Amino acid sequence: MKKVIITTSVIAVLMGCSFSKKDAKFQTESNTKEKAAIVDLQSAIKFLNEQELTAFLNNTESSKLNTPFSNGQTSVEVAIQRGNISILNLLLARGASPLVENSVTGFSPYQTALKNETRNQLDLSMKLAMDSSVRKMNQNLVRLLSQNDYSAFLDNYSQKNISCSTALVALIERKNSFLQTTIPDQIVEKVLSTGNCSKNATLLNMEDAVKKELKAQIRSRFRNMTILKFLSKNAGSPITFIVELQHGKSYHFSTASVLVWASLKNNLQLDKEVSQLKELFPTPGNSAALVSYRDSKIDLAEHSISFEEIKSMDTDFIEAIEVLYSEFEESFQYTIESEAAE
Repeated sequence: MKKVIITTSVIAVLMGCSFSKKDAKFQTESNTKEKAAIVDLQSAIKFLNEQELTAFLNNTESSKLNTPFSNGQTSVEVAIQRGNISILNLLLARGASPLVENSVTGFSPYQTALKNETRNQLDLSMKLAMDSSVRKMNQNLVRLLSQNDYSAFLDNYSQKNISCSTALVALIERKNSFLQTTIPDQIVEKVLSTGNCSKNATLLNMEDAVKKELKAQIRSRFRNMTILKFLSKNAGSPITFIVELQHGKSYHFSTASVLVWASLKNNLQLDKEVSQLKELFPTPGNSAALVSYRDSKIDLAEHSISFEEIKSMDTDFIEAIEVLYSEFEESFQYTIESEAAE
C-alpha cells in the first residue's frame, strides 16, 4: 500500500512539474507575443527592456524621438516616468532631447527636473543624465558655429527640438568669443522665426538675460565661498544660530555644524551626512548632538536632538536650514562684505 501511495505521489509531483513548465512556457510565449505586438514608440519605451528597445529603435525614425505623443508626453518623459535610468540613457544617446516640451503642460522634462527638488538617488541620476545631454547639445551647437557650419547648426536646432533660448545662448557664446565673430542676420532670423521662440525674443535681449544670469551665478558662488571662509575662521567660536519655526520650536546651530551642513547643502542625503558629521565632529556620550532645539511650550528647556530624529522630520529641518541661511546672510552681511573686499 505504501508503494502505491509513494508512486502516486511521485506521478502527481511530476505531472505538477510538467504543468508548471507548460504554464511557464505559455507565459513566456505570451509575453513574447505581447512585446512583438508593440508597434508604437511610447509602449516600447514603457515595456521593453534595454536590448529589445535598442532593436526597436533601429527600425524607428530618429525624428520620432522628439515628437510628443498623443497624450502630450515626450519620449524622455515616458522613460523618467518608468523610472529606468538605462532606458533614459539609451534614448538620450539616440538623440532624444530633454528640452522637448510636453505639448499639454508646456514644460520639458529638463525644466521639470530643475524646478522640482530631487529627493532620491534615482531622481538625481536622471537629472544628471539630462544635464550631460543638454551640455553635449550646447557644445555641439557651439562647435558647429565655430566651424561656421550654419546649415548644420540650423538642422540640429530644428531636428532635435532644441529650445530657442539654447540656440540663442550658443549664438551669443560664438558672438562673444575671443574671435568677436559677427553672426549673419539671416541665421538669427531663422532661429527666431521658429515656433518655440517667444514673439519678443531677440538676440540682444537674450544676451542681456544671459549676462544677468551669469552675474547672479557668480555673485551666488562668491557669496557662498565667503560664508564658508568666514565660518572656517570662526569654527571654534561660541556663536550659535537660532532658527524659529512655526510650531513653537527654535533650532540652535553651532558654527561648526553650520559649516558642515553648508558644505553638504546641495546634496541632502541624510544617511551619508550623518556618517560624515560623526567623523568630522565626534561628540562623546550622545551620538552626534550637534543640533539642539528649545521648546517654548515646556519652560524653554534645552533638548538635544539626534540625527535619527532629524531624519524623521525631513521637511522641517530642510526648511530650518534655508531660513538659517537667509538669517545668517543678513546678520553677517557686514562681515561678508569686509571679507570679500580683502
